[in-house]
Amino acid sequence: MTLALMMAATLKVLTIGNSFSVQMVNSMPPIAADLGLELDICSLYIGGCPLERHWNNVLAPETKPYAVTRNRFGEKMPSVKGNIPEWLQAEKWDVVTIQQASKASWDPKTYQPFADNLIAKIRELAPQAEIVVHETWSYCDTEQKGSQRMAGWGLDSKKMYAALHSAYAALAKKYRLRVIPTGTAAIRFPDRARLFKDTHFNENGNHLQALVWTAKLFGVDVMRCRYVPAGIDPAVAAEMRRVAQETVTGKRCALEVDFSRGAWNPADFIVAKSSKKTYLGAFDQKDDCIVNRCPAGHTPEEIAKLRPDPTYASLVFTNEFSYGTTVSSTMGWDWEMAPLILITPELYKDEEGRPTFGEHWEVVVYKQGINIWHHFLRDGQMVYEKSAALALPKELYFKANEKHDLAVTIGRTWKGDRLIEASCGGFTVACVDPTLPDKFYVGVTGCEGRNFFWNMRVLEKPVKGASK
Repeated sequence: MTLALMMAATLKVLTIGNSFSVQMVNSMPPIAADLGLELDICSLYIGGCPLERHWNNVLAPETKPYAVTRNRFGEKMPSVKGNIPEWLQAEKWDVVTIQQASKASWDPKTYQPFADNLIAKIRELAPQAEIVVHETWSYCDTEQKGSQRMAGWGLDSKKMYAALHSAYAALAKKYRLRVIPTGTAAIRFPDRARLFKDTHFNENGNHLQALVWTAKLFGVDVMRCRYVPAGIDPAVAAEMRRVAQETVTGKRCALEVDFSRGAWNPADFIVAKSSKKTYLGAFDQKDDCIVNRCPAGHTPEEIAKLRPDPTYASLVFTNEFSYGTTVSSTMGWDWEMAPLILITPELYKDEEGRPTFGEHWEVVVYKQGINIWHHFLRDGQMVYEKSAALALPKELYFKANEKHDLAVTIGRTWKGDRLIEASCGGFTVACVDPTLPDKFYVGVTGCEGRNFFWNMRVLEKPVKGASK
């Protein structure tokens, strides 16, 4: 079974909230733009507004108590006044978010019946919209205003988080809603005090929150985001991207490699060959990436057409992984094809002592789309079959000499079937394959031309006892 689809690369988001959501109008758009996403985000804001007051405002539709701020696909719109019923119907929103006020977020008794009523009204006036719960954050123990408030409730930061996390989860479970886990990301961030000014987030916290929102709502890998707001330490921003992605996906970052000169350790990888090949390829180090070695004296078009292919080279990480692993890489080419992510259950040495893999899967991105190939033994011979393919219309072809982010997940369907899924440029192709292995190695391969690899990331936990 093969499934091909287009991911949500455009979203219209309406937030019904307070000061714990209004900053998304400023902080999310630059991240979305950096990742090639289209975002129209609008905030209905009243400072400190709880669910009870939101519902009471719905009951008085003639009033305009909210400050309405909006960034429409990168353009800041003039601020106006408004109310919930009016704005639920102002656009065909894809997502409407709701949240409790921070001072009541830890107390589940304050949620009802107001959350129930508000959800019913959203479904009535914006039936096309997905309702998403925004999990807000607990205050910081080292910040005076927040710590004093929590002390009055008999809480500290961790206890407040546990209570609000439970309350939001119960609401989401009741209505089968997704949750934006901002509070969870904040509690997991190593230097938590760095995120706060009083009970609110500062610019650091706003950026972490926006990364979490982007990862959750768009379903993208924010670890590939290159945008860093002015005044934020790039190293801290990198940690924010990691925490945001791990929190949203439920996976830890087992590997993040920048293939720039001097930025990675080649000893963590093995240059390996397919058992179908008679030679071991190689990679050349450039200032900002690695490139599969190609014959000199040929144009890019000529290199891509050479047969047998002299450019095939694979770089395999030395740890094993298992189901739920997502492998991603920023890659490109200078003609038409064909960098790929490699999955193989076996690494061994051939009779000449060269690292070799036999059965394997190749997830290829190239000019015309994405292919998934399975190479395997049949009657003692290595053969291959196309497991899945996504063919793009000509006007959407992937371009040469540009960076493309390919992500591959080895997982299971809700029925438990083994699944391989590949995404690039807002497009996804997936297929069920019962022959996918329980444990496997991952890597990148350049072939059929000159390919560029800028980085590689793996989200998942390495298998215990894996070979090094």
